[in-house]
Amino acid sequence: MTAPRKRDRCAPARRLALITWLAAVGPGAWAQAPAATPLPAMQAVGVFALLGDSVQVAVSTDAPTDTRIERTERYAVEAKGIGFDNIALRALRDTLQKAQPQAQVELYKSPQPLSPEEQRSIAQGATQAELPAWIVQTIDAQRLSHIILVTRNRGEVNVRTANGISIGRGTAMGLGYYIDTLYEVRNLQTGAMSAGALAPYVHVRLTLLDAQSGDVLRTYDIREGVLVGDRQGKGSSDPWSFLTGEQKVALLRQQAETGLARGARALLQP
Repeated sequence: MTAPRKRDRCAPARRLALITWLAAVGPGAWAQAPAATPLPAMQAVGVFALLGDSVQVAVSTDAPTDTRIERTERYAVEAKGIGFDNIALRALRDTLQKAQPQAQVELYKSPQPLSPEEQRSIAQGATQAELPAWIVQTIDAQRLSHIILVTRNRGEVNVRTANGISIGRGTAMGLGYYIDTLYEVRNLQTGAMSAGALAPYVHVRLTLLDAQSGDVLRTYDIREGVLVGDRQGKGSSDPWSFLTGEQKVALLRQQAETGLARGARALLQP
């Protein structure tokens, strides 16, 4: 395994990370293991996917006068029809049907878009048996025995390269892209270089609660990311231009499908 290495001090402060750009997204998850509490038998389960469709972008840069100081700028790109909630609901429905075949499964989305911070607040409130009124009303109306919340979460950036190296600086929220200009990325197949790194990531929390007592039975944090290089072959120094808009959506959707399917299985394992 070749570790990232620093370039000459007189050259721009970048590190080398090796990756096969055209490889499919593979396993690259780091997640909190669910509690050892045995999985209870469930009768009526409500799955509440609150993710929405916005794409977060985290850009890690060095302070101009001190390369030891790292800054991570964050902003959101509005997207429509990307289907994060549908991906989450499908993954949990399919896993529940296998893990709890006797359970009736109901699927829900938020009646209005929720910001990442609002989603984190709901997940935190669930630990204190506090949920939004519309979720409480749904629990009562549908007589749910258990609920699963799917919310965006903040986590340390930990991106896996094709040769098994983990890179990343700072934190990122939810689902989106991490950009880092510190790294040079070499295609292991062709030897071509990209100036900077681009990585789709998924930081999502799954929370399983007893709907009647309000007790949190299990949580699972999905933290997944895979590094990509310049697929346009234009030699751009702007990592955001390494993929077309269609490629960004397709790759992030694939990353979400992989991470949420794995997270659902882990949350609901016996």
